[in-house]
Parts: sequence; C-alpha cells; structure tokens
Amino acid sequence: MTSQEPPADPDNSSPTHGLPSYGSFDQPGSGETPPPYQGYQPPVGGPTPFSAADAIAYGWKKFRENTGPILIATVALIAASIALSFVGSAATGESMSSGGMNFSLGGFIFQILSTLVSYIISAAIIRGALDVTEGKKFDLGSAFGTLPYGNVIITSLLIAVLEAIGFILLVIPGILVAFFTIFALYFVVDKNQSPIEAITSSAKLVRANIGNTLLLILLSIVVIIVGFIALCVGILVALPVVMLASTYAYKKFLGEPVAA
Repeated sequence: MTSQEPPADPDNSSPTHGLPSYGSFDQPGSGETPPPYQGYQPPVGGPTPFSAADAIAYGWKKFRENTGPILIATVALIAASIALSFVGSAATGESMSSGGMNFSLGGFIFQILSTLVSYIISAAIIRGALDVTEGKKFDLGSAFGTLPYGNVIITSLLIAVLEAIGFILLVIPGILVAFFTIFALYFVVDKNQSPIEAITSSAKLVRANIGNTLLLILLSIVVIIVGFIALCVGILVALPVVMLASTYAYKKFLGEPVAA
C-alpha cells in the first residue's frame, strides 16, 4: 500500500498564508531595509511649552552655580548707576531748599552717560547670561570683550529716546515701548543685529509670546519687590535671577536649546 501525498493547496488557504510575518527577520533579497534609528525627535508643534515659573526657577539655579561672578557684575551695575546719578544730580545744581531743579547741560550729559553705562553693563551681563544658557560659565570680562559696542550704544539711545517720548505722551506709550523692546539688546548681543533690526525683532518676538512675556514680567516684579523687602540686600540676588530668567525666556521663545 503506497503512501499518498497530501493534496496541494491551490488557493493558499492554509492558515499561515497571506498573514504578515510580524517580528520576522528580513528575507534576503526582499529589498526592505529598516531605517536607521535617529534618536529622539521632538514632537511636531515646536519646543516644550514655556512657563514663567520655570524661567525664574532656572534663573535661581544658574545664579547659585555662578554666584561669585554674577554678584560682581550686579554690584558693578548698581554702583555705576548710583555714582553717575549722583554726579548728574550735582551737575544740575539741584536746589534742596526750593525742591526745584535747574536745567544744566552738564547734568543732561551726565544723565545720558549714566543711561549708556547702565545699558552697556546690562548688555555685558546679557552676554554672560547667554553664555550660561549655552552651557558655559558666566564671565563678565569675556562678555565685555565680545560686545558690539556701536550697536549697543545706538540701540540703547534709540530705546531711551522712544521711552522718553512715550512717557511724555501720557506714560502708557512709554510702558509699551519698554515692554516691546525688552529683548532688543539680546538680538544685538546674540545675533549681532543692527539697532533697528534688533528693536523690530524684539517687538515681533514679544508680540508672538505676549501672554508669556507679560507673566514673566509680573513674576519678575514680584521677585524684585521681595528682594527690596529683604533689607535691599536681596536685590543683589533678585536682579541677576530675573536677568537669567529673561535670557531663558528669550531662548525658549526662539525655539533654541537651553543648557540644563
């Protein structure tokens, strides 16, 4: 008695036919090569959401990591502003008895110098803060060496003039100028933009993140008030924390990475 072969399955009706072979190895010659792993890809829709509280926390963390040099920079900024303000007040010939102030060309010049020195030191601190967000140490000396002084001075003068005109026009326009130019020096120092470009870029960036910018400013004001309440010594901590938080916000708003 001869053995019979099982009949062929012409329809390929076997349970294993036609099913995808999940988990199987690629067959030679199949032409299906799996794509190489490219690491984590950020989700569509941009970077992680910005949080004003996270920005302040970041500023506090980085301040603690760079306390010495940041305190020196803050003291330099405050001391320079106070010294030039005193000199400017003396040059105006202020009358303590009448409570009035006589116009003086020398006092006006010193007032401009005081503003410019404050802006230049602020620009150097901004450069140092940008270095911190890029994973470097805060180095004020190095920051001064890389500043585009011409653009910093012209941008500072433009902002000061616009703010002065705005405050003359019932105050609110001046506040709006200060609000929308908050990142102007960042664009000058970080992107080497011209004064007009920097002011325009700042206005666009703030407009695109107006809610978060407003929250950051309000929270920063609270931090500064707390610094003043702490026997005024706390302002030496509050100011750099706010500056670092603003730098964090600038980077986040641009969608650029921030060093952890």
